Amino acid sequence: MQGSNFYPEELTILDKTNLGSSYAETFVFVPSNKDESQLGSLFIVAEASSNKPKKENAELISEMTTVIKNEYYQNTLVTPMSALKFSLKRVNSLLTSKKNWVNTASALKLKILIVSLKENKLHIARLGDATAFVLRNGNLQSIVAGSNNQNSSNFSFENIISGELLPNDHVLLATNQIYKIDEKEIAKKLQEKIIASYLSKNNGGIKSLALISLHPVKDGKPSLTQTPSLPSLISINNTEANIPDNNAPERNVSKIFKLGIVITILIVAISSITIVSIKIKNETSQNKKEAEQLLQEVSDIKTKINDLLATNNETEANELLVSAQAKLNRLAQLDYFKTTRSTLAVDINKIYKELSKEENINKINKVFDLENNSVSFEPTKIALGKNKIFVLSGENFYKFDFNKAEGVFDSIEKGSQLVASLLKPEDPNSQLLITQDKIIEEKGDSENKTYWIRPENFPAIKDVAIYSNSFYLLSEDGLIYKLPFTVSSTTDIIFNETELWTKKNLTPSGESLITNLAVEGSVFGLSNKNTLVELINGDIKNKKVFLENISQIFTSPSHKNIYLLSPDDGLIIVLDKDLNIKKRLNHNELVGAKSFLINSQERIIYFLKGKTVYSFEI
Repeated sequence: MQGSNFYPEELTILDKTNLGSSYAETFVFVPSNKDESQLGSLFIVAEASSNKPKKENAELISEMTTVIKNEYYQNTLVTPMSALKFSLKRVNSLLTSKKNWVNTASALKLKILIVSLKENKLHIARLGDATAFVLRNGNLQSIVAGSNNQNSSNFSFENIISGELLPNDHVLLATNQIYKIDEKEIAKKLQEKIIASYLSKNNGGIKSLALISLHPVKDGKPSLTQTPSLPSLISINNTEANIPDNNAPERNVSKIFKLGIVITILIVAISSITIVSIKIKNETSQNKKEAEQLLQEVSDIKTKINDLLATNNETEANELLVSAQAKLNRLAQLDYFKTTRSTLAVDINKIYKELSKEENINKINKVFDLENNSVSFEPTKIALGKNKIFVLSGENFYKFDFNKAEGVFDSIEKGSQLVASLLKPEDPNSQLLITQDKIIEEKGDSENKTYWIRPENFPAIKDVAIYSNSFYLLSEDGLIYKLPFTVSSTTDIIFNETELWTKKNLTPSGESLITNLAVEGSVFGLSNKNTLVELINGDIKNKKVFLENISQIFTSPSHKNIYLLSPDDGLIIVLDKDLNIKKRLNHNELVGAKSFLINSQERIIYFLKGKTVYSFEI
């Protein structure tokens, strides 16, 4: 979107009647330094209501937004999507730790939208009743709408909606009482770029609202004349507010978005009836007292984290770390005890770095590339042979010989779809090619030999692994089938009947349980893009959920570790066989990688990106 960007208006409205304790807030962060700019801008509209005082609701919102912002910009080498996922994980952990809040007695309701924006990409996460609209070509359409499930025991961000905006789009982010305003009026005022100032005066009885509107600016940043005139900011110590109506009408979710951003500040006017933007301000003495308490709490948390790490309790240590970071951020806002705060911040950050176990890969080597060749070739996966790497692409494959430092193209039956390649059991000089329908021995110059053909009504094969005289076939339905075999004296493979290995109830409605497979005694599979499951006798023994999206798993009985590829984050995650994280290997070149493998000595990792195979030592 060259020559176009967007500027925000912000509005908060709180009720001054004594009927509740809702607190609404907006947050806009546009980074000024080069590193943080790689992740774009961050926008939040948030509202909390409970049976606790307004001040405590405000503090909860402040703590959450601080955690979100700091975690989002913690690692500027990842993608905005990944940064947002890290933020969501941290704020989910924070909410989990708030046992005095997240329970039936507190009657807590949260309405939050988190929006990240980088160049033409927009990502939105939502908790509770909050909504987003886009005005495009005069038509107002919902991006997210309605109620996101929330109960007294489950407060967590789960999904991210992504898309692009067009240069003339207008965007509205708001908590749910915006539905009290007629859609035609919303569309009109968005088009006129005055929605915030309009609602500050004509809010239709809205009792509580957090709103950010984003408006396009042509050819660069808005000038002073382009920026809306702002009414005086009025701060009123209102104490109570109505809880917003939770029965807002559902709207269709549409795909859209995009923006590029510059910040302005604004907001609010006062009418004689409903009211005004507030931020609860404590007296200086109260701030200092709060800062003293926070310092002690952070110090205590640091001690407890170190105790937990001494007993290898990293899970609880991570949860406490989130709380410590939030308290430090609040300390920074209060601006007391700078020296002590700085020392604690350094200590907490050091612990964070240790827990993340991230290591930068120093050197990436290009093994070979297939960019300039006469064969139509779109590689999808790599596999290891004896002194060879196989690159798979539909019915075609490329066989690279390390000894000769060269390779050749070959193909199998036209229309076939290669899904894997493995060393032949008891004959490591031979290679098996697995398609969706067949298991074939690759014979080089002579005719390939077919050992197994998918039976009628048997689901297509998606992935395969071998262990203890059985093939484990991952099918398109997300289930694993066991295919026992024996090897004859002539090394021919003789297959028995296939049998369903996984329990049928492991496949949730509407989604496949397993998307990728590796076997080393236990069967390891990937589920729902971010969950590693360990299965024994067809049932789940253990599982581990990751923040990162995982595209491939790699291990074998001879490997000491399990390896996971996260192409969105540019990471290879290394775990032991008990699913404990040993380290995260990081390099920008891994972003967008399609496939990877590790040699038998676990010294070299190979990965496929585009039409090029790279390697690095570990």
